[in-house]
Formats: sequence, C-alpha cells, structure tokens
Amino acid sequence: MKLTILTCATLCLNCAVALSDELEINGTNISRDVTCNSNDIGVYGAQNTVHIKGKCKTLTVHGAGHKVVFEDAYTLDISGADNQVSDGSAATVTIAVTGNIVDISLNSAKNNAKLDVSGDKNTAKVALKSRASIEMSGSNNLVEWTKPDNIPDPDTSIYGADNRVQMTMAK
Repeated sequence: MKLTILTCATLCLNCAVALSDELEINGTNISRDVTCNSNDIGVYGAQNTVHIKGKCKTLTVHGAGHKVVFEDAYTLDISGADNQVSDGSAATVTIAVTGNIVDISLNSAKNNAKLDVSGDKNTAKVALKSRASIEMSGSNNLVEWTKPDNIPDPDTSIYGADNRVQMTMAK
C-alpha cells in the first residue's frame, strides 16, 4: 500500500512538472535566439537580449533592461523597469511597474483583445487587429493606438493620474 501511494505521488509530481514547463532565460547580459512551439517562455534578470520565433502560449518578461523581439504570443506579461518588447502580436497584454516600452499588435481571434497598463511612465504603441479593450491605471502612462477602418475603436478605462490613451496615424 505504501509503495502504491509513493508511486502515485511520484507520477503526480512528474505530471505537474511537465504541465508547468517553461523555457527560462534567466541572468544578466544574455543574448539568445529561441523558437517557441506553443509553449511558455520567461525572460528574467537584467539586460538580456532575446529574439523569439514562432508562437508562444505565454511570454513573460520580468526584470530590468531587457530587449525582447517576438513573433506571436497568446499572453504577454511584462513587469519590471525599462524593458523593450517589440514586433509581435498578442491577445492579452499586461504591462506593469515603470519605464517599459512596448510596440506590438493586439489581436484576438476569439474574444476582445486586452491591454492592461499600470505603474508609472510605461509607453505602449499598439496596432489593433481586432476588437480590443484598454485599461490603464497608475500615472504618466501612454498608450498610442492605430487600427484599420473595419475595426472599432477600443473600449477604454483610465484611472490614476496623467495617463493618456490616444489614436495615432498608421505608419
């Protein structure tokens, strides 16, 4: 009986580890090119430069001074200071803490795409490719968005102080 319980516990632990697999890039001044195949990628530490090809389930950028270029992620979570994230498309984006600069497309095939910006002095330039909502809190944050004529203006909620959401002309 004890052996059966131990075996089941070991199998359950292995399943939990397999389900939470994330390719982790963690350190300082790392330069790396990676391919994402519907898995999760996390960039942690400081001043890493990462180029990601393919489609990620979740892309997490946490730390300071990272430069991340990616193609596609369902969820993009950015927190920390002075990170630069660009070139990709995501359905759900969260930007938090301070000084992050994000230049991406916001696109969801199923539901409204969502952008949530909080903290201080974050900047997001967003090309809307589907219906979207933008929520902003904190202070001194800026979201500039563009869209084609067939996409409605985003639903916006703005809280905090000196935050701005504005439409800009497409490039």
